[in-house]
Formats: sequence, structure tokens, C-alpha cells
Amino acid sequence: MEQLMLTSKLKGMGKEFFLQTSGDPHNGKGVSILFEGGNPIDINEFKLPENAKQAAGVIDEYHNLRHEKFIKLGEIYAELLDETDPAILEKLALSLIDQKLFEEAAKILERGIKSAPKKSKLMNYLGLTCMELEDFEKAHSLFNRAIKINPGFPDYHNNLGRILLKKGECFQAAKCFEKAIELNVYYAEAYYNLALAVILNGIKREDFDLAQDLED
Repeated sequence: MEQLMLTSKLKGMGKEFFLQTSGDPHNGKGVSILFEGGNPIDINEFKLPENAKQAAGVIDEYHNLRHEKFIKLGEIYAELLDETDPAILEKLALSLIDQKLFEEAAKILERGIKSAPKKSKLMNYLGLTCMELEDFEKAHSLFNRAIKINPGFPDYHNNLGRILLKKGECFQAAKCFEKAIELNVYYAEAYYNLALAVILNGIKREDFDLAQDLED
């Protein structure tokens, strides 16, 4: 059975994108991929019925809905080029993040922070976005700034710990996860991250001890 496929060229946020939606009714799976510059940036999978005609209808509907959503988002992005209201910019940024458009979301969040420099939530979102863009130093700085403004938010401490883990600073990361748990004893992700930090810190410690033994 031949694979069913639809494609569209998209323009938005000053860039060109390519949307490809395909599927094989035989295995009951469909996939919709958004490309930028030839690289996949967002991959969505969905189920397909075994009937080829019905599957073609599902693929067509999924592709068109995603196409329309992207076009609408691009139109809103263009309409809000001069917007300064941080609440509106936050909603736009979250919509961009949902589409894995992290560079565009970062620009919007930076504008929001410029308008509301004490709004820690925007700094946290921008920190998470910078993590996706692998700008770890900037993310580190943003999470620290968010904590300085609102130290009682457990998410901020957890996210700071995550970036410290990525930088290999396991002991410091563990302290952040402990603080997040202190602020919210039901914070499951922080418990998981803490366990990971302890394990990784032990591995790093063992590597250090081994290196010392070799030198001796």
C-alpha cells in the first residue's frame, strides 16, 4: 500500500517553512513535520484508520488544520510587531513555543521583559526557551534573575537545577532541586531530577577519584 502524503510551503515570521504530512494506513500511523531550512523543528504523530479512503481524509484534515494554525499564528505575529503589553506578548510567545518556534518566541519574550522587567514568569519562559536553543549561559542568568524577583516559586529553582545539570554542576543542581522540594513537597519532577543529580554527582566523583589514582 502506498504512503499518503501532503506538502505545503509556508511563510511567516519573516521566514519560509515546509509542512509535510504523511501516513501509512497499513501500520495505522501518520506524521506531520514542520521544516525550517531543511531541518525538522516540530514532529507530530497521529493515528490512522486502516481504511485507505478514511486515512486519506484524516491526513488531509490534519494537514489543513495545522496549515491554518500556522498561517493564523504568522498573521498574529505580524499584527503584534509593535505590541508592548506583556500579557499579550506572553500568550503569543507560548503559542510560538507550542509550534517549536523558539527563536521567534525568544524575541517576543525579550520584548515582554523590556516592558515588564520585574515579571519573573517571562524570565522563566525565556530561560526555558534559551535551553531549547542551547544558550545555557543565558538560561542560567535568566533563572537566577527570576529567583531573585520571586524566590518562592519552586519551578524556578527546578529549572535552574536543570541548567546546572546540563553544565555538569551536579552538586549545585542538587541544592536547587532540594529547594524546589522544600517549597513544594509534592513536586515529582524535582524529586526525579534530584535523584539524577545525586547519581551523576557520584559518577563525576568516581571519575575524579580514578583520575587521581592514575596520577599517583
